[in-house]
Amino acid sequence: MTRCILVRIFIVTLLMAHVACDKGDTSSGPVQPQTLEERLALLPGASVTEIEPPAGFNRAFEIVLPQPVDHNSPTGQQFNQRIFVSHRSESSPTVFIPWGYTISRNNVFPMTELFGANQILMDHRYFGDASPVPIVWEHMNVVQAAADCHRVCDLLAPVYTGPWISHGISKGGGTALIHRRFYPDDVVATIAQVAPIMFDTADTRFDNFLLNEVGDALCRTRLQQFQRLVLSRRADLMPMYEAYASQNQLSFRLGLEAAFEINTLEFLFYFWQYGPFDCSAIPDSTFSSQEIFEYLQQMSNIEWLRDGLMDNLAPAWYQLYTELGYYRLIEDHVSDVIETPYQLSYSLFCPQGIARSYDPTHMYDLVQWLQTEGDNILYIYGEYDPNTACAVALTGQSNALKIILPGGNHLAGFDGFGPFTAEVHDSLESWTGITIDDAPIMSSAGREEVTGVMREKHVR
Repeated sequence: MTRCILVRIFIVTLLMAHVACDKGDTSSGPVQPQTLEERLALLPGASVTEIEPPAGFNRAFEIVLPQPVDHNSPTGQQFNQRIFVSHRSESSPTVFIPWGYTISRNNVFPMTELFGANQILMDHRYFGDASPVPIVWEHMNVVQAAADCHRVCDLLAPVYTGPWISHGISKGGGTALIHRRFYPDDVVATIAQVAPIMFDTADTRFDNFLLNEVGDALCRTRLQQFQRLVLSRRADLMPMYEAYASQNQLSFRLGLEAAFEINTLEFLFYFWQYGPFDCSAIPDSTFSSQEIFEYLQQMSNIEWLRDGLMDNLAPAWYQLYTELGYYRLIEDHVSDVIETPYQLSYSLFCPQGIARSYDPTHMYDLVQWLQTEGDNILYIYGEYDPNTACAVALTGQSNALKIILPGGNHLAGFDGFGPFTAEVHDSLESWTGITIDDAPIMSSAGREEVTGVMREKHVR
């Protein structure tokens, strides 16, 4: 056998061995996930259920993801966080929405449609089924909530490889901003809709807005006169509320009298939060007590103060009165007709028997960071929404854009960007690299969800 033939045989033998080795590695090594289901199934400890996709999406999933109660002790106590994933494609943009409360269903929001994006909608810790047992209240804080958001982004970013945009509404807007402050590289841009940032549990900026700025002086005076009228008709109105509570099997932990007074004081805020801003329709002394009752129930139904809902909102009240801040029920102009023998405040709905103190450190830190380093953020507010009183004050040190929609309320942004549309689209395109061709397509389901939640809960 010649040397040339021997060399050829040697080379062929090596090649055959190499091929056999490769085949052996393929069969014995880990199989890389290929399908979307396989990738989602790799989420640690998660339960993944495919559900009916919303219109315009190819697929949708409900994910229940175990999260650490304390991210500093990742192997310690866990809670289950619910996530809805609405899927277009792995390469499409992704809009990440950390909800401020519990989520009831998989609705699609206008900003998702604006970008033609996937949507990831997430429960907030401690609300609904996302509550650990037992509850460790000290871990219901902004640092832990931001870590929840970061972990979800970190786990799903390998699946959804397009640009990520975070988006939050009201309390959820604050959650999105806080997440961005602690983990600025998780997303390329943030849209914060009607999100107040407060520095006290009785932030005086609300007082000034409601008493001196919003609307006109005549309307502000008429609102205060109406509150006094309601309280002066107590003898007529209370039997109506008692009958309503009995008929609807409602109970109020503070008593119906206190709920009646809180609801009346809240009206000053609520009128401007949602409208309609028709001051001429506000009842005066010529109206019957029945007409006053019906008007107030239509504008601000006392049922929202019922025990069941207040219990469900205990995590929000705890957050608001430990870190996030809130506003006070203004009663100076009607203090002589208030009969409840203690200071009326939403702090009364905080978890009972739990020690707490208010610390605005993270809120001050958040605003400083947003003003100096918070690039690629769009803030949307409504002209008449009291939450606009606590809007972020931009200093020009970041490229963020803030718009205040004329005539807008707490649903500002759901009907587009009004006169700011071109400016908003240009900014979003610059920040995300995504071409926006048309105005947002409004999602009626999404709008109904937010309207229902905020009208029922009143919590900003």
